[in-house]
Amino acid sequence: MKVKNFYFGEHYYNDLINGISYYKEIDFDLGTRFYTKVEEAVEEVKLNPIAFPKKKYHLRENLIKKFPYILYYRIDGENLYFLTIACAIKKPYYWLKE
Repeated sequence: MKVKNFYFGEHYYNDLINGISYYKEIDFDLGTRFYTKVEEAVEEVKLNPIAFPKKKYHLRENLIKKFPYILYYRIDGENLYFLTIACAIKKPYYWLKE
């Protein structure tokens, strides 16, 4: 499957910033590692978007390695929408109600 366009939603950026801030409070390097792992997950999806399973609400998800976060995205034709990075410990679909 060839995806030509990539879009990042508002929730994606908000949750990314919140996650980085949270982990930086614990340890600066941990915040940097979190960001790196999120970027790796995004690149994995870009390379092969259908490799990851469809879950609830027909969204696909890629687990962020070494962190309790899930990258939610959807495919629409040639477009790939990165919707959010949700904490798997909390209710991960909270953002759908907003």
